Amino acid sequence: AAISASGRLKIGQGRGPVHHFHHWWED
Repeated sequence: AAISASGRLKIGQGRGPVHHFHHWWED
């Protein structure tokens, strides 16, 4: 399930494991 743009923004702030998710999402 893809996350919304706002969700990605929140994750971009860096919150533990989700920050890692953001890393591969960007890749």
